[in-house]
Amino acid sequence: MNPVCPNCQKTLPANAPSGVCPGCLLVAAMPPTDRPVDQTLSMDGYFNAPQVDELAPLFPQLEIIELLGHGGMGAVYRARQISLDRHVALKLLSPRLGRDPSFAERFMREARTMARLNHPNIVMIYDFGQVEQYYYLVMELVEGVNLREAIIAGTITPEQAIVVVPKICEALQFAHDLGIVHRDIKPENILIGQRDTVKIADFGLAKIIGSADRGFSLTGTNQILGTRNYMAPEQIEKPATVDHRADIYSLGVVFYELLTGELPLGRFALPSAKSSFNRNLDEVVMRTLEKEPERRFQQASQVRTAVESAGPRSTQSIPNEKPIPGSNSPEAHKSVSLPFKNEKVYAGFSKMHGLAHVDRHQLVVEYRLHHLGIAPTGIKKINVDLSRIARAHLQRGVLRHSVMVQCDSLAPFESVPGAANGVLTLNFERSHFHIAEQFCSRINDNIAGRSTVQGATGEQVLARIAFKLDLGYNQGLGGGSGLCKLVEDALVFEFQKEDWVGNTSGAPVIVRIPLARVVETDYRQGILCDKFVLQTDSLEFLAQFPHSRQGKLVVHTKKIDRPLVREFGQQVARQANLPAPRSLLATKDIADVNSKPAIQKRLALAQWGLPLSIAINLAFLCLVAIVNVESLRRPVEDFAAHNPKLQRPVEEFLNARIFELTNQDGVGFSIAAALMIVVASVAWILLLRFQKFGILVGLLIVLVVLPFHFGAVVCFPSALWCLYVLFRFQAIREFN
Repeated sequence: MNPVCPNCQKTLPANAPSGVCPGCLLVAAMPPTDRPVDQTLSMDGYFNAPQVDELAPLFPQLEIIELLGHGGMGAVYRARQISLDRHVALKLLSPRLGRDPSFAERFMREARTMARLNHPNIVMIYDFGQVEQYYYLVMELVEGVNLREAIIAGTITPEQAIVVVPKICEALQFAHDLGIVHRDIKPENILIGQRDTVKIADFGLAKIIGSADRGFSLTGTNQILGTRNYMAPEQIEKPATVDHRADIYSLGVVFYELLTGELPLGRFALPSAKSSFNRNLDEVVMRTLEKEPERRFQQASQVRTAVESAGPRSTQSIPNEKPIPGSNSPEAHKSVSLPFKNEKVYAGFSKMHGLAHVDRHQLVVEYRLHHLGIAPTGIKKINVDLSRIARAHLQRGVLRHSVMVQCDSLAPFESVPGAANGVLTLNFERSHFHIAEQFCSRINDNIAGRSTVQGATGEQVLARIAFKLDLGYNQGLGGGSGLCKLVEDALVFEFQKEDWVGNTSGAPVIVRIPLARVVETDYRQGILCDKFVLQTDSLEFLAQFPHSRQGKLVVHTKKIDRPLVREFGQQVARQANLPAPRSLLATKDIADVNSKPAIQKRLALAQWGLPLSIAINLAFLCLVAIVNVESLRRPVEDFAAHNPKLQRPVEEFLNARIFELTNQDGVGFSIAAALMIVVASVAWILLLRFQKFGILVGLLIVLVVLPFHFGAVVCFPSALWCLYVLFRFQAIREFN
């Protein structure tokens, strides 16, 4: 019989080195993950953490995103709970634990007890159970760092320790009142989340893994539950007599380490001897570290009171993010909050206002609806991980500016009114423009820092475009909108039905078309919108698109997205090994179509139409002055008297009613000419300098709708062309 590996119990090959299988040697050679995970009570050997794709069939209710870390007793994954659209932590315990006949009963009993711990400073348990050989816990995901990471990074100070410890005491007191002892308080199990939250993780996990009469330790031989250097003396000497006071001792070790950066081993010095801090804390720390339980604080609440009485509370924020190489600015760790107000919701009958927060991990949108402008709803909130966001774009407007956040699918913004194509538009006031710039920068910096872009399924997304479906989709009066994503071997269409006013309804429909079944792509530019055409070799792939015919799908794209659609079509052709149609071949640099030099080139002729109009109106006012001012009129009459051929035309000119200010026509035309000179002059200056987009558009509209002046023959077409170019090519982006 062939020998087996002592770690993974697999049959060893004949040439296995040192009696260990190659897989275990590879795991042993791998560097640890960036985020330390609890390695308490690890037995001899390694737990080979399953890959994300291996777990997907086992947990259909979850979308497994990534492995956060693993240790000897299990692994932790970031996941999304699909039904509630929230991010959670999935902890898998090593299958080796299940070999203990009493483990299943102990796991269920202790997990139910852990689920009762509903406290703001304790990581919540959402679900637990067994799938095949894995016992699992679905827990609250805390975005941040643990105390060990903060200590190593040197970002936590003794002042901040006075903020952390009382919150730990609150959580411990709550658990102790329910008769639950943690047994493994240490920096790795204390998490610092967003907005200075402190949470204790793995409550009761030590008791699940071991028991009072049979347990595992770091060596795998002693009947001990806990982590050496943090365990109370009775946990080592008399494990069966351990009570809640063991947690108080472990808390004292953590407190000492936070104040001094060292562990209280052997004959250790007072905390004040290691750091220049309040000496009153010496008595608090030393009392928690008493060897006899009877001489310690008897309740965690007593520790909290003593700490708060001994020293002033710190106003410093608790560090809750890993340090970024090359970035020591505290601004990089703060969240950015953007107030927004969307007026046109539900066909303009409702308004939505709220706050959008973005930090280095997620986007949080809080909003309220006002139906008919008077009936406010309750506060609603969505959380979107930044790994799900493809881009954020800042768009200038005439009256309001907006931020457009593009997601990798429709699901994250599905419940937000007014969101379409996976795009959430947040309108904000001009005074918040600098905040919006930071808001977009924070999102885009996160995107730029990723090595790959992945969709909701974990596949790498090569390109994406937003589209709309034809009116009359699904035998109705509305249409549809969605996203088309190009992955390695397929096109993924995700869309929702829209009603006649443009509001989305129903769950997103996902259609996957293998690139091997795509036979042709095309791109057609139109007046109102463009079209992207896809031809397949079968009708079955487009069965959920009722308006498709003969295996051909036509979707509409926005004219502003022409560069993206061209690039998308070219990538589809390359991935499917198809010749790119002539319509998708770029004959010029399409990236510069909306650039400032290109827009100025289109406006060149129209720009000179405005000064020509100004000159015509100035000439008209000069003629008005000659007719109405006696000192200017007399030289003209004398000149006509000496030239008989010019006398009659000059007399008709001088007697023309349109030039006389004594009648209504002359006054009206003169005022219109003077007004147009001022308006056209200001518009011309703003157009040359590319400044004040909103004011410029207003002035051009005045020149178009009030052509009651002599320069209108030139001014009207020039102003109309300027308006067309400014809106057609999104010139607002280039204005200061």
